[in-house]
Amino acid sequence: MKRRARADAKAKAEGARLAPFECSFKFPAGPHSRAHRGILFHSRYDQFQPEFVEAGLLADPEMLDAVTAINKQIRLLATAINSPTVADGASVKSSAPNVPVHAMVKKHDDATYLFAVSMYHKDTEATFRVIGLGAEAVAEVIGESRTVRVDKGQFADSFKGYDVHLYKIR
Repeated sequence: MKRRARADAKAKAEGARLAPFECSFKFPAGPHSRAHRGILFHSRYDQFQPEFVEAGLLADPEMLDAVTAINKQIRLLATAINSPTVADGASVKSSAPNVPVHAMVKKHDDATYLFAVSMYHKDTEATFRVIGLGAEAVAEVIGESRTVRVDKGQFADSFKGYDVHLYKIR
């Protein structure tokens, strides 16, 4: 690892352009090894004298901070992420017809999790209808220090281009 970090620093000093590479990180999902889930970081490493440097993605401090934060969030949500997906657990309507928002529902312990992502670079407002919720609930927007009121299983939220919002609903 130290050799790779040195090679990476040397390439950067010589003006090489660093770009992400492809690497797979796996997290255990229970007692069975085949139940592992993988996260892929896609990128590639470019330099004047080609040499593959696995740690290239993590050599950039800003990228390292972002990957560290994502990995922490994945670890905290691992039990919910690895729970079965609720088929047809939610419907979503985007205020901008050309800006779809995709959603997935998981249930774990006493909470319903809704993972949502805007699939285009433009802003929109998404209205979600989540199946199986009571008359009133509150959706905590994980990592954003805010909540959204859920009324009869329905709520709306704003999405900037390619935004991801993770909701824990009780």
